[in-house]
Amino acid sequence: VPSIHNIGYILIGIGAFIFIIGLLGCCGSVRESRYLLGIYVFCIILVMGSELIVAMYTVLLSDEWNHGLSKKLKIRLLKYNYSTPQHFEYDLDIIHKQVDDEEK
Repeated sequence: VPSIHNIGYILIGIGAFIFIIGLLGCCGSVRESRYLLGIYVFCIILVMGSELIVAMYTVLLSDEWNHGLSKKLKIRLLKYNYSTPQHFEYDLDIIHKQVDDEEK
């Protein structure tokens, strides 16, 4: 199962690339350069296409991720340890407290 964190890093990288391309677009419009504006339009189309591909990839694998996450959660719940709690145990305790508070 691909890591959901990798998708986030990919989208952050694409966002940084969009920022740089935006600066090139501004320079192209200030200089009135058809060449820079052509590169700008090409890169924007490329970025939009790549974001669309990543979004479709995410939607298509959402069932796999849900299955993988539920499997990992079951394993972690079976290993829940009161005597030496870690981050997972603290987070789970906070969730339990919030659910209890909402039920009252």
